Amino acid sequence: MLAASPLLSRTLRTAGLALLPASQRVPVTLLLRPFADDGTVLRLTARGTTIRLEEYAASALTVALLRAECDCEEHRVAGAAHRTVLAPDAVPDAAVEIDGARRFGWRGIEAALLGPDQVAPYLEELLERIAQSPVATGRAGSATQPLHDSGWSATSIPSEASTRAV
Repeated sequence: MLAASPLLSRTLRTAGLALLPASQRVPVTLLLRPFADDGTVLRLTARGTTIRLEEYAASALTVALLRAECDCEEHRVAGAAHRTVLAPDAVPDAAVEIDGARRFGWRGIEAALLGPDQVAPYLEELLERIAQSPVATGRAGSATQPLHDSGWSATSIPSEASTRAV
């Protein structure tokens, strides 16, 4: 589990968020649950040039069983370790992001190199923005009106057929 850094700890405490055990330090992936359990889970990721905050229903969490090195009877009887994770097919209810390429001129993996204390100020900004998102305010969009502006649309994402080698 990620041991929270001082600035990140203070940010989480101020925002009323608890850090879930599946969080990791590099690249930053934080799973967060509000202290006032409102039925949501947040995931903050920093990848490439993007820092992204996604909101999921708590029902999107599942348990992954972690097997021991061997599968002998002794280890099976002892019980498998487990970790709470987002289900592989989980779809966020809302998402906001900071495009580091556009905002800071990042060109590669700068977001992925940020540590927990370095993403804390961006988490504060993204928490404010997601609270004002259409889902949070009851003005949810339709399939033709995305909940966030990621710069991608269904028509701009290459299909599997168009990316195959000929």
